[in-house]
Amino acid sequence: MEGVKLPVSGGSGARDERAEEYSIWKGDRTSIDFKGYIRNVRGIVKLSHSGILKDAGIADSLARSNPYIRKDLESMEEDLRKLGLLPQIAHPQDPPEASQPQSTEDNIYGRPTRSLRDKQRIESLEQELAQVKLERDDAREALKRYDMLEQYMSETMRLPR
Repeated sequence: MEGVKLPVSGGSGARDERAEEYSIWKGDRTSIDFKGYIRNVRGIVKLSHSGILKDAGIADSLARSNPYIRKDLESMEEDLRKLGLLPQIAHPQDPPEASQPQSTEDNIYGRPTRSLRDKQRIESLEQELAQVKLERDDAREALKRYDMLEQYMSETMRLPR
């Protein structure tokens, strides 16, 4: 983080102004001061760039296009990794072995593949549709009986036995 200089003209004026605003906001803060911006998102511990930028009053899109801010956030992450506040980035040394035959029914996570899940879902929906059609037919028959009773009552003004 130390040693990162503000850009000297040659870029967009608005970007330079935002970089200067970010630099002023950051001030004398150290990497440890940004410990509160570490988030655990779905099991992945990372630095919340959007939280930092929001507090600094800078839009995410502008920060993505500003190399100074982007590099500063990356260097801050590296400093936090060195301090042990963020986990090290895992770089796989060996690619996964392709010699293991994959099942055609399960993917690498042990879950059924999409096509198999789709087939199972279609079958269950077809069964449900057949059941609903049977219930509909039963309801239509009951409605016919009630229509017949209603017609008889309106003609004779009496209840059938």
